[in-house]
Amino acid sequence: MTGKKMDIEDKSGVDGSILREAKFAELELVPHSDAAKALAVALEDQTIEFLFASGARKNKFRDDDLVRFKSTLSALAADLLVAALNEEAEGFCYRHSKNDNFKNTVAEYRPYKALKSAWADLGLIEVIDGFMGSSDWDGERYHPKTQSFMWATRLRAKSPLLEMMSEYGITPTTVGQHYKIAKAQFAPIILKAEKSKGGRSGKVLDLDDTAKLRQLRADVNEINEFLSAWEFNFGPAPLLHRIYNDGDLYDFDWNYGGRFYGPRYCYLNWPSALRSEITINGDPVCEIDISACQLTLIYGVLNEPLDLTSDPYQIEGLSRDDVKKAINLIIGLGKVPSDDWGKYDNTKFNQIKHAALGKHPVLIKLEYSQLGSKRLQAVESDIVSAALLSLARDHSIPALPVHDCLIVRQTDAAKAARVLSDSFAQIAGIKPRLSHPILSDA
Repeated sequence: MTGKKMDIEDKSGVDGSILREAKFAELELVPHSDAAKALAVALEDQTIEFLFASGARKNKFRDDDLVRFKSTLSALAADLLVAALNEEAEGFCYRHSKNDNFKNTVAEYRPYKALKSAWADLGLIEVIDGFMGSSDWDGERYHPKTQSFMWATRLRAKSPLLEMMSEYGITPTTVGQHYKIAKAQFAPIILKAEKSKGGRSGKVLDLDDTAKLRQLRADVNEINEFLSAWEFNFGPAPLLHRIYNDGDLYDFDWNYGGRFYGPRYCYLNWPSALRSEITINGDPVCEIDISACQLTLIYGVLNEPLDLTSDPYQIEGLSRDDVKKAINLIIGLGKVPSDDWGKYDNTKFNQIKHAALGKHPVLIKLEYSQLGSKRLQAVESDIVSAALLSLARDHSIPALPVHDCLIVRQTDAAKAARVLSDSFAQIAGIKPRLSHPILSDA
């Protein structure tokens, strides 16, 4: 453990494993409802009064400075509210504070810096300053004085701020009713470069205008337009987008990633217990899940038969969870690790691995077929997109995607399951095993 790490924990009292779970503050939301606009005015008045009283600001705001200040204030307040839903991070989010990191946001560096300091002094937020390297935040690796491994400042809303928001009827699960993404920030298709060696997400790439891209955009826009006509108890339907990965690889052809995502505040980032409370036009919902999705895709893409009458993760004498973890690890690697491979050089893992290979020898073909997890995600996301479009066009059934799962009204469950199964078979060449409580109880 380093002295730097000791200073951070001594000052914050927060375990590094919690801080590691913090999510990025996008700073892309603007007030939509009257309540959010009224909250912004109240926060603005309180903050500006403090800035002048404390001497942090001496000159009156110019009109254009005030506009930027207000936009930054609302965006930060919204992201702090979104972060409150992140139980693993105990409400923390993070934001890089360099000036050039604010280019694709509705915020700006100077007002963000002023707000961060003022709100901390007012007791509205908790701030843990960023630092270089860590033996705790970054597992076993330590990177002293290495710029590429700088940990960004963490922030979270404290009770006074959350209570103030609540007085205006704004809570973590109702952010979508009160804020929306600024139009200039929305893109239905996002393409990222390959991740860096340090594990950081790849940078967003510029897109060439091709027929394939136009079709992908049109499909996502059609799905969003259809969903916007329905009433959800969490507010307006969130604007969904698809994120593709590894766009700078030589063999990229929209074949890496592609999953649906939404704003940080939306249902996609909620715990499953909260998602189960969603209603669509007042009707309760259920989740239709593709069991062992990526494993099933491997069988389908490689044209191998798979018996889905039984649980593919169930192996006699072994824990189902252990088998599932071992198979998912192999798929994530895109190959079967050797028996003496790294930290998994242990008897238990190797026992489970060999048992899994005995049940699913198709996994041995992963490496030469180059069916890594991101390639499988591309197939999976195309299946989900096809199902969403079919449900909208042919059945007028609203569905919310959660990676390899769909949230639908309970009354639509049977029909939606058939559409999802058919889309899977048409694209992957194999029928999937689906799980959902409504049909299981029937």
